[in-house]
Amino acid sequence: MAGSWLLSGWVYGLTYMQNMYYRRTRRQDINLITDLQLFSEQEKPSSLEGWHKTSTSVRAGLGAIPPLYLWYKIGKKAGDMTAEEKANIITELDVLYGEDVPWYGFEKLEPATLPKHQRLEATWITYKRGVKSK
Repeated sequence: MAGSWLLSGWVYGLTYMQNMYYRRTRRQDINLITDLQLFSEQEKPSSLEGWHKTSTSVRAGLGAIPPLYLWYKIGKKAGDMTAEEKANIITELDVLYGEDVPWYGFEKLEPATLPKHQRLEATWITYKRGVKSK
């Protein structure tokens, strides 16, 4: 795929740090991500159709906290989507540190990747939806 990977932030704890990247595309011939969810090792989406689980937990390296996996749902190709469907695709990812409000247009993905504990601030994955029509 063409295009560079964009670093959206670091998901970190006491002794580790993970980078989270996403890639923007203008291609019309690839299937796009339409939804994101975080699930424990035992949980999964109610219907597995179109859903994919990341191989590494967003809490990798933290032995005291149970693993949490990012699941993403693949939808249609951009060229096959209506304007309404394009308005709901995942377009950006970011990391939010602390119990603050996400950037304008972003939504928090529940639960926190790192829960607040003593002096540690909670860490969240946030995402933005939609492609604006011209």
